[in-house]
Amino acid sequence: MSEPRDQKLEMRNIPGMRSRERFVEAEHAQNVGDTLKRIIAYFIHEKILVFGMLAVVIFGTLCGVYAPSLQSNAIDIIAGTGSGQLNSTLLCMLAVYLLYSGCQLLQGLLSARLSQCIVKKMREELDYRRLELMPELIEEVKRTRAFGDLSENFEYKAAKQAQNKNRSRIRYLEGMIKSARII
Repeated sequence: MSEPRDQKLEMRNIPGMRSRERFVEAEHAQNVGDTLKRIIAYFIHEKILVFGMLAVVIFGTLCGVYAPSLQSNAIDIIAGTGSGQLNSTLLCMLAVYLLYSGCQLLQGLLSARLSQCIVKKMREELDYRRLELMPELIEEVKRTRAFGDLSENFEYKAAKQAQNKNRSRIRYLEGMIKSARII
């Protein structure tokens, strides 16, 4: 690579794109348990899609593993070192490759549908948090502020904390929806 291009890549700070780094440290979730709970919460209502996609992936993988052995058998039959019917082996191989391709297509369609469902749920949660929960929290902060001294007002601190947590979740959802790419 040329020197100016190396400098541009380093300035962008893109992981894996720096020419001098051979291995880049993987990013890990700060709280794996909470991350898994959120993922499961989004997928729990789409059980049929998830299990359908799992079945398609498993079947596609089996086809992808079995097809080369059929291809090897056909080559052995052509070379004269194997036994069997060439036509039936070729037809079976064609069928397995077609099934494999169909599984790949179906996997893409199912994952796109699953992504659409997840983004829709995120939008619904965002709307709920903006339109229903935020006004409630604002009223709660106003109500608890009237209790008196804010430095010793636990109810006020709890209401502000809930309001800040809601705002944080809104920012997170906005970022996720903004960066979502559904094909």
